[in-house]
Parts: sequence; structure tokens; C-alpha cells
Amino acid sequence: MQTVFIMKKNFYLDVVIFLACLVCVVTGIHLDFHLFSGREQKMLFTEIHRWSGYIFAVGLLVHLPHGATSRWISACARYHSSLCTQPSERFRAKFPCSM
Repeated sequence: MQTVFIMKKNFYLDVVIFLACLVCVVTGIHLDFHLFSGREQKMLFTEIHRWSGYIFAVGLLVHLPHGATSRWISACARYHSSLCTQPSERFRAKFPCSM
């Protein structure tokens, strides 16, 4: 039961992150290509862009250390660090003097 609650909470957080990213991208395109008229609209798009970026960043910071995401990141880090510290036999055969 608790797993379902965590998955549902994570899903809602993913939706918020996606929407904030989408709003940030759209307002960024509007600001970059000047697709607005007037100073008031520019200020409005700038504020929306700024706050959606903040929401996106905070959402990612909350999302990353929780649940499966942190396990996935640590598994990838362990895998890549083991590749760097213990080269494969094929690598040693190709570059015998490097280690």
C-alpha cells in the first residue's frame, strides 16, 4: 500500500516537473525570438519564465534523492566507477602498458 502512495506522489511530482519545464521552454522561446508586443508582455513572460525555472529546479532537487531515482543513479555511478578502476581484459590486451 505504501509503494502505491509513493508511486502516486512521484507521478504528481513528475507532472509538475514536466509542466514547469514545458512552460520554461515555451516562455524562453518567446523571449528569445521576441514573439510578444510591448514591454508589459516582456515583463510578464520574464517573470513566468523565471518562476517556472525555479519550480523546475526545486522539483528536480526533490525528485532526485527519492525512491528509484537515487538507486538508479547510485547503480550507474558504481558501474561506471568500476569500469574506471578495473579495466576489462579486452582493454588490457589492447593497451598492455597503460595499467
